Parts: sequence; C-alpha cells; structure tokens
Amino acid sequence: MTQLKALIVDDMQSMRLMIKQVLQQLGFGQVDQAPNGAKGFELVRLNGYDLVISDVEMPELSGLDMLGLIRKDAKRKQTPVIMLTAVQDRQQIMRAVEAGASGYLVKPVNPASLATRVRAVMNQNNKPLPPRGA
Repeated sequence: MTQLKALIVDDMQSMRLMIKQVLQQLGFGQVDQAPNGAKGFELVRLNGYDLVISDVEMPELSGLDMLGLIRKDAKRKQTPVIMLTAVQDRQQIMRAVEAGASGYLVKPVNPASLATRVRAVMNQNNKPLPPRGA
C-alpha cells in the first residue's frame, strides 16, 4: 500500500503541529505544511495529496481562494479539502461548501473531531484509512 500524503495549510504553526500529529496517528506517512494559501497551492500542484486541510483566513491567499484554484486545476481538482474556520459563520461555511470543500470544522478543533472528519472524508473519496490500532 502506498503511503498517504497530506498537506496542512494554516498560518498558525501550533495548529499545523496538532493536525500533523492527528494525521500521523491516522496513518498518513507524509504530512507537509504551508503557512498560507499561495504556498499551499504551489505544493498541491507540485506534489499532489490524498488530503488537504486548510484554514480559511490566511495572509497572501485565503483558504477559500486556494480551494478555488485547486478545483480549477485539471490534475488536482478531485483532491479532498477540509476547511477550518475560526468563526461559526454560516455564510463562510456555505461559501466553503459551494467552492467544493469536502468538509469543514470550526476552530478550536479538538483532535477527536478532526480524526472523525478526516476518516469520513477519506472514506467518501474511496481512500479508507487503516483500522484504529492497526
């Protein structure tokens, strides 16, 4: 089985580190990080990922703008993207869904809810994760 690759895009390093730990516990072998949407999209284009987790609000290029670019990219448009938002703003969540987000979570994100969302999104995309404790 090939190792699963994920990208975390968030301007807060502490958030990236927490998400990385969760993804590694779920069986992702490669977890890359980017501090903004511009760098994130560059990495998506270069590397391709099984999953992208991105904050919405970031400098240079927002998560929503990055998501739009991913969905327009012929090679990468099917990449599952989970959006994180600091505000429980119904309009922002709707914009994320309309832009093609595979799922979303409201910050602060706890590791258990993140793991549950990641498992669900990966199952929906026919990339199931190894069973717990495997």
